[in-house]
Amino acid sequence: MTPLLGLALTPDSRAETIVHLRIAAQQAELLLSVALDDEEEPAPVFKP
Repeated sequence: MTPLLGLALTPDSRAETIVHLRIAAQQAELLLSVALDDEEEPAPVFKP
């Protein structure tokens, strides 16, 4: 993916990218683990 975006991936940035992707996967797993009924509605959008 990095070549398509024109990014250089160094060993240090690769390690940090892996850490961030693991965190994102953990957050997604947490969100997807919540069982919602079909009748659940999203919260209203705040508009100041």
